[in-house]
Parts: sequence; structure tokens; C-alpha cells
Amino acid sequence: MESKKFNYLGFSMGTLGFMLPITFVNAYSFQYYVYTIGLDALLVSIGMFIGLIVFSFGAILFGVISDNKKPGKMGKRRPFLLLSLPGMIIFMILIWMPPKCPEGQTMYWPTAFYLWTIGILFSASMAMGFAPYYSMLPEQAPTEKERVKIASIQGLFNIIAVVGGMALVMVLQSLLVDPLNSKWWQPSGQHIISILPWVSGLITAISAITIIITFFSTQEHIHEEDNSEILLAKNKKTNIRKSIKQIFAPTKHINNRNFLWQTIFYNMAFRLCIVVMIPFLTYVLHLKQEKYFMFFLFIAPFAISGFFLWQKLVSKIGLIDGFSNSIKLNIGFSIAGLIFLINFPEWVGLILGIFIIGFLVSCLLAGFIFPNPITSALVDEIKMEQSQNNDNIEGKSLSGSYFGLNLFSMNISSGIASLILGIIFVGDNAEDPLFIILTFPVIALIYGIGLYFLQKVKFKKKK
Repeated sequence: MESKKFNYLGFSMGTLGFMLPITFVNAYSFQYYVYTIGLDALLVSIGMFIGLIVFSFGAILFGVISDNKKPGKMGKRRPFLLLSLPGMIIFMILIWMPPKCPEGQTMYWPTAFYLWTIGILFSASMAMGFAPYYSMLPEQAPTEKERVKIASIQGLFNIIAVVGGMALVMVLQSLLVDPLNSKWWQPSGQHIISILPWVSGLITAISAITIIITFFSTQEHIHEEDNSEILLAKNKKTNIRKSIKQIFAPTKHINNRNFLWQTIFYNMAFRLCIVVMIPFLTYVLHLKQEKYFMFFLFIAPFAISGFFLWQKLVSKIGLIDGFSNSIKLNIGFSIAGLIFLINFPEWVGLILGIFIIGFLVSCLLAGFIFPNPITSALVDEIKMEQSQNNDNIEGKSLSGSYFGLNLFSMNISSGIASLILGIIFVGDNAEDPLFIILTFPVIALIYGIGLYFLQKVKFKKKK
């Protein structure tokens, strides 16, 4: 039992390893390239969109490859964890070292092409390891109770990754004497450029260590003489038609289709929420220096209490109902963001910001607890149907396809969100409080569409 708990903990640490660099890049790259490097928001959003498209297709590709890989001494999926590390380390550092846009030239193509190229390579490296890792959950925990337990631990590491990534962003912003004037030729911008490679180096070191721990603590060793899956893999002939069929197999299931649509809209809103956070604090709440970090400290209790609240509600009201309730609250607090159209005194705006952003963050954490167990339950449901219909595709072996397609949906939606943000923030809009505030009702609308599809997911009752 102690060994099993250690394996769960070690496996779950991989979430921190992958999510910490992803969170930091997602949260700060838009801020850095637009407000420091000087690139137009539309070109930055196009670069983020391209990177997420690559991640999306890479997730499906490496999910299917890990499904079809011949099991060896290190298992089927574990080797991908190590293979992804070199690219993640190199490109995580290089993404913060672009050519600078000449003063006044926001449409500077050398910088745009650099961002797009490095973004593609970084995303491909992350997808190579994240998709196989993500798809190991059904194999690590065969029952819903165990999966919820692992998902809760993963949720905790997700919180550490997201809170840690956002904390680093807040620390960086707090170091700026004048955050409203932080272009690379200005003192605040020069300071950020000088320390950012060191910060990214720290993040990659932490990520690499946790991924290596996950590699060694995850049990996926298969003895050839005891496992028929190896014999099946040796005799299986894979062709393009079968691979394509395998990729799109999850879309045949109506519950999974609805959940994939929910994933698209939920993560679109989630992405908008995360990226707009720093412009909101800078240009709407007018925070500077130590106020950034103080704001972070005030919303931290909301995040911690939110995690324990949603974790407790999983067992009481179920996966779908719990997730639905969190989205309804997200919709309400997003709409509440419109209150900042009123010109409050600075201290009143700060208090309202702490409560509205704090509750938003608290509800966002549900997105780290519910989706993985729901996807695992969908994999089981498909496996059961295939068994009853004598389908020759083993449901369990398609875990990579299901989780890969889920990651595809998450990242394609984040890419679309980046384009939406780029269109809203084009030109001088990036520094206009009105356009930043009007992003919140857009977020609420997108959450509402996701909620509609989530409530159409109906699990069959087990006999």
C-alpha cells in the first residue's frame, strides 16, 4: 500500500513538470512580447496560435504512437517522458531571447518569425512527453475512486504549477519601477530582459527533475512472457488508414463528442482568463511594484480553499454536476468583471479585484480536478461497449487516442482564444482599460457554451 501511494505521488508529479513551463509561457509570453519586446498583439497571438496548433496535433500523434509502440523494458509510454526533455529545456530558454523590435516598429517580421519558430519547437517537445503521460492515468488507476485520488494529487501539483507560474509573473512585474513603460529600450524593460533567461532556467530545472522522478516512480514495466499485449504488438500491422481510424475513434461516442466540445469552449475561456490577468492588473487596477505580489498573496487563500472545496465535492455530487457548478460560478464572476467600467477610487477597485479575481481563480481550479477522471470514465465506457459488441479494438489500448484527442481539443481552443485576444488587443487596444474589461463578458459567453455541452454528457449507470 505504501509503495502504491508513492507511485501515485511520483506519477502525479509529472503534472508539475509539464504544467509549470506551459503555465509560465502561456501567462507571460503575450505580456513579454507585446509590452517589452514591442511586437504587435496580433502577431504575438498568431504565434501562440501556431504553437498551440502544433501542440494539438502533436498530442494526437504522440498519443497514437504511444498506443501502438511495442512495449519494452521501460514500458510503452514512459520513454516519451525522457525524449521530450532536451527540446523542452532548450526552447524554454530560447523563447525569452528574441530579436528586439526597433522602436515604433510593432510589425517587425524577424521577431515574429523567431517567436513562431521557437513556439513550434517548444510545443512539439512538450506534446511529445505530455500526451503519453496524460494517457497513462487509466493504466495507473483502474477504478474511479483511485482516479479521483490521483486526479486530486495531480490537481494539487497543477495548483502548485499554476500558482507558482503566476507567482513568478507577479514577482517579475513587481520588479518593474514603471510597468506602464516597460519596452526593451526603457529601464524597466531592460531589467526584465536581463533576468528572464535565469528565471526560465530555474523553471526548466524544476520541470526536468520532476519529470525524471515521474519516469522512475511510474510502474509500466511489462514482462514479455506474462503479457499478451506484447505478442499483439509484434503481430499487429499498422497502416495509415488504421491510424486515422484510431485517431478519430473517440468521436464516435456521443458522450465523448459532447465532452470534447465542452473541453474546447472551457479551455478557450480559461486561456482568455489567464492571459488577460496581467494587463488587467496593470492597466485597470494600476498595480505597480510590491502591490503585484501583495495582490497575489491576497488571492492565494481563494486558490487553496477552492482546491479543497472541489476535491470534497467530487465524491458528494459527482463529476458532471461538480464541474457544471464550477462553470456556473465562473460565468457569474466573469460577468461581475463589468463592474470595473465604473470609475472607483483605487482602494475600492483593489478590494473588488481581489474578491472577483480570487473567486474566479478558486473556480478555475475545478478544471484541474474534474476533466481527467471524466475522460478516464469515458475510456472505460467505450471499452465496455466495444466488449459487448465484440469490437476488435481494445478500449484500454486506445487511452492515448482519447487523451491525445482531449489534449488536441484543449490546445486548439487555447489557440483560438489567443487569436480572439489578438484581435481585441490589436494596436493601442492592448493598453486600453475598456477593451481589457470587455474581455470578461466574452469569457462568460464562452463558458456558457461549454456548460451547455457538458450537461449533455450522461454516463450510463453501472449494473
